[in-house]
Amino acid sequence: MTGDTLGDLLERRADGEATAGDGEATTDEGEAESEREGKRKGGGGDLRTEAAALRAPGDPERRYDAARLLTDARKTGNFLRQLGVGPGRTVAVADTLTPESVLTLFGAALLGAPTRFVAADTLASEALDAEARVLVGPVDEIDSIPVNVAERVAYGGTPDDPEVAYFERDVWSENPTFPPGGPEGAAIAIEARETEYTHRQLMDAAAWLITERGLEAGIEMAVRAPLADPRTVVAGVLAPLACGGTVLLPDADARGDRAVVALDVGWGIPEPATIDLADVPLDGRRTT
Repeated sequence: MTGDTLGDLLERRADGEATAGDGEATTDEGEAESEREGKRKGGGGDLRTEAAALRAPGDPERRYDAARLLTDARKTGNFLRQLGVGPGRTVAVADTLTPESVLTLFGAALLGAPTRFVAADTLASEALDAEARVLVGPVDEIDSIPVNVAERVAYGGTPDDPEVAYFERDVWSENPTFPPGGPEGAAIAIEARETEYTHRQLMDAAAWLITERGLEAGIEMAVRAPLADPRTVVAGVLAPLACGGTVLLPDADARGDRAVVALDVGWGIPEPATIDLADVPLDGRRTT
């Protein structure tokens, strides 16, 4: 793989955290804590950080360090491979702010397959429109989708239909190792109804955002915009992971350092600063 794919991002983040744990021991605990605090506050893109890679508050809270996020993304990719996903075979994913949505994005990306995020209530119609090989979503939505649409994968509970795969069970049991090689930066990572976006385009936009907005290691980026807009993925998922921060999938009580929003309305958002999707530079290739 080249250095500009979504899979490379996860590997760099995990490798950076592993490297951070391999340094010389510090005898002064106060000095060690000061060093850790410095890593959290600064870094200018240094991936060596103790911040969670992804956090989904709730009861219980779901928290992923970079190593776990990479491992579970690989498991998800191997699971999707078993369902026939591969280069050019679209995976349709319900536009819900859950770890399963993010893991499916990265799992598909590792296989060179594009992801299309869609509203949960239009999952079936958009999966048909995209000729998706697999569709992934909450169990309440997936159970009602006809069997002829695509391979169906549900999360959030055991599906009633035995033909529907159960994300939590089936991904957990998958092999965490992944074969070498993978997509190039020019491969399509995300598709919308009329536009496609490559790994490189998404990663370049994330890098620009980190520089222009001064995003630093340790930042918690709350995702408060729909994943169906690829700019949300750039600002809310890729940018915080790339700078050593945390992707925050907020519940009603969560508060991050910044929020990604569809409209910079300035009210009803608990974060002190926001990134409006209109300010995320992302140009894709039109398909119509």
